[in-house]
Amino acid sequence: MPPLSIFTYSFTVPQSAIDEYGHVNNVIYVQWMQDAGRRHPEAIPEFKQPENTGWFVREHRIEYLAPAFLGDEIEVRTWIAEWKRVRAQRRYEFIRKADGKILVKGETQWIFVELTTGRPIPIPVEMLALFPIVSEQTELCHLYPINPLTRFLMVTKFWLLILSARFISIFWLRVFPALKQSPRPPQRHATRTETTGRFFTQQSIY
Repeated sequence: MPPLSIFTYSFTVPQSAIDEYGHVNNVIYVQWMQDAGRRHPEAIPEFKQPENTGWFVREHRIEYLAPAFLGDEIEVRTWIAEWKRVRAQRRYEFIRKADGKILVKGETQWIFVELTTGRPIPIPVEMLALFPIVSEQTELCHLYPINPLTRFLMVTKFWLLILSARFISIFWLRVFPALKQSPRPPQRHATRTETTGRFFTQQSIY
C-alpha cells in the first residue's frame, strides 16, 4: 500500500464542541489537530511506533478563517510539511463540506522523544518513508484542484497574451519603421504679395 501523503477524514460537529457564542470553540480545534495527528499513522498498516518512544508538542499555530456550527460536516486534511532530525512539521486544514470553505488552518511542531529520559532522539528512517513530505506546490495541486472551466479560461488568457505580444512585436519592428520612412504629402499655405495685396496659394515642401 503506497504511503498516504495527505490524510483526510470527515466528522459532524457535535454539541459538545459548541460554546456560548453558538459556534465551535477555538480551543476545540487544538484537540482536533491532535486527533488528526494520531489518526494519520493509524491509517497506515505498516506503521509501528517504536517501543518507549512518543511525540511531544513543541508549538501550535492556528489561523481562524470562519466559524463552524452545530451539525456542520467537516473534512480534515493533514500532512507532513517538513522533517528534521528530531522533529516534524505537520499541517492541517478544516473545511466545511457544504460550501467548501476553509474554516481553519493549523500547524504543529512535533518532537520525537525517548519516553524514559524525555529527550529528543533521531526519527527512524523507516518512519520517514511512511510519511512523504508534501511540498507547497503539491499542496496547491492536491488540496485546491483546478476545475475544467477555470483551466480553460487560464489557457485561453495565456494564449491571448502570447498573441497580443506577438502582434505588438510585429507592429513595432515592421509597421512602425515603414510609417516613419514614408514621404510626407506636400502642404499648402497662404502668403501675401507686396504688390497686389492679394492672397494666393503656393506649394511648399517641408
